[in-house]
This record gives sequence, C-alpha cells and structure tokens, in this order.
Amino acid sequence: DKAQDTSAAKKSGQQYQADNDHITSATNAAAAVKQVLNDPKQQLIHAVPTINQDGRGRHYYQVDAYHQLSNGQRGHLLQSYFVYPDGRITTKQLTS
Repeated sequence: DKAQDTSAAKKSGQQYQADNDHITSATNAAAAVKQVLNDPKQQLIHAVPTINQDGRGRHYYQVDAYHQLSNGQRGHLLQSYFVYPDGRITTKQLTS
C-alpha cells in the first residue's frame, strides 16, 4: 500500500485541504497554505497576485514558499502550491 501511495504522490503531488473552502483571493490562498503547513516559522509564503487556469480549465492561485534567511530575507524557493477556490491544495499543477 505504501508503494501505491508513493506512486500516486509522484503523479499528483502532495494533496491538502484547507479549512476555508471558498478561496476568493491570493491573500486567502496564502493563508490557506500557512494553515495546512501549520504556520511554518522558517518559510516566507508569497502568493502570486493573479489567478491562473490549469490544463483542465480550473482556476487556481499559485503560492510559493521560500526559505527564510536569518536576516529575514527570502532565500531559495522550497515549493510551489496550487490553491483551488474550493480549498484543495496540491504541489503539482493539474495538466489534463
């Protein structure tokens, strides 16, 4: 079962569900990512301000998580999250 779970995660990325199931802005999307990641301390969360459309025609917000340097500045990109208006969050963009 673990091998199947790992295989599925490679195809679709990590899947999360935010408490908020009505995401209407990039700010809401960033808050949802912070919530599902339990408000990470060593990361800076940055929402891309525009809404995008995936390969299936569904809208999503992109939220990027960066390593936070000791001086508080943004370091390297750790992960991009794709936040859908219904609160679904994935680490891989749906292409078809």
